[in-house]
Amino acid sequence: MKFRKTLTALIALAAVAIPLTVLVLAADIGGDLPPASEAGEQVQPTERFPDVSADAWYADAVDYCESNGLMSGTTRTAFSPGAAMTHSMLATVLYRAAGSPAVTGEDSFTDTDPSAYYADAVVWASEQDYISGYGNGLFGTDDPVSREQLATILWRYDGGKAAQTAADYPDSASISTFAVPAVNWATERGFLTGASDGGFAPKESATRAQVAVLLHRYLAQMPGTPTLSDDAAKALVVYFSRVGNTNFPNGVDAVTSASINVRNGELVGNNQLVAEAVHDRVGGDLVEIVSREPYPLDYDETVS
Repeated sequence: MKFRKTLTALIALAAVAIPLTVLVLAADIGGDLPPASEAGEQVQPTERFPDVSADAWYADAVDYCESNGLMSGTTRTAFSPGAAMTHSMLATVLYRAAGSPAVTGEDSFTDTDPSAYYADAVVWASEQDYISGYGNGLFGTDDPVSREQLATILWRYDGGKAAQTAADYPDSASISTFAVPAVNWATERGFLTGASDGGFAPKESATRAQVAVLLHRYLAQMPGTPTLSDDAAKALVVYFSRVGNTNFPNGVDAVTSASINVRNGELVGNNQLVAEAVHDRVGGDLVEIVSREPYPLDYDETVS
């Protein structure tokens, strides 16, 4: 999502010019904010998902899911629409769609990380029996979700309602018995349609684009589903960074400072890394505040 915003609430922070990360939980964040002439700093947009073309069949769904904090990118600027959806990703998406309820249980799986972004979602999804794992303590954290598994998980999330008609695909016989009621339901409701060859392709991995479209269709028919809207509170993650704000002369090794790292050959500030990690966790908008004047090279001068 591309946007430009001016944040009057951060003028004082900008004036101090100390690199830091700010997480603001703001109401009505989708509304108009004052023009640049009324604020001290201009917030530059973070480039969002150049791998999602505006005319792609999933573009609106991706925009909907990202705008409502349901799905974020695989990196700061990539959505990876063709990548497989994993069990942990899907648990996180449904957990956010449910309003990120409080979790009181414990993670009993041996292949999950209790400190990972998906930790609460995995506990919640398993407790609700939406995603139960493989047994023997395995959740299948990074395993792709198949199309028939995707239908089954959403069907369980919706309450396991029975369809009135049976889905008729050329490959219906290859749909696992456990998934038949879910595939019938998802097909009847129009949430999932056939693959390019007309079959359901039950064993194929569901892509992130397909999940975004499925979720968009589902929530459009379920107005009572708790989720963020343009008028609801959502997270705004804002950060300063020396990278891009300081004119380092040639020959200066800025990476040795505590505030700058190298990622894929590019300078990245620690505050940016922290902001991206927070954004991956809470969703919402991620913006960088760029100073009108470059930061001084001398750190003492910067903070004086």
